[in-house]
Amino acid sequence: MQDVVEMFAAQDDGIYDADWARATTAPTDLRTWCREVLLPAVAG
Repeated sequence: MQDVVEMFAAQDDGIYDADWARATTAPTDLRTWCREVLLPAVAG
């Protein structure tokens, strides 16, 4: 349980701020990607 508390405390302290500052959004959402990429790959 202490690990979870420390994880959330680190997030509150900004451990991921640098990642979010340079992140970009994906051109499609998950549902569209699954329909257009995953489904054809699985159907093969």
